[in-house]
Amino acid sequence: MLNRSLNNIHGRHIYLKIEHGACESYQLTIDKECICICAADPAGLFYGVNTLCELMATYQVALPCLFIEDAPFFRFEVFIMM
Repeated sequence: MLNRSLNNIHGRHIYLKIEHGACESYQLTIDKECICICAADPAGLFYGVNTLCELMATYQVALPCLFIEDAPFFRFEVFIMM
């Protein structure tokens, strides 16, 4: 299990955790004191960090307190070309 604390963003500590769960899933929690990304695997952490980066680009001055839980709907991506 990975538990890691990073430097802060907007005065909040960032925690990255790998715990049990579905492949490529993650939970992103932002509250007044910290930002926590809990994922099932490194791919989930990657997607969680990308979501955090998108939120930082959208809310440049202050990140809102929120909870996001995301997982792939299908195990594999399918591309159909017609």
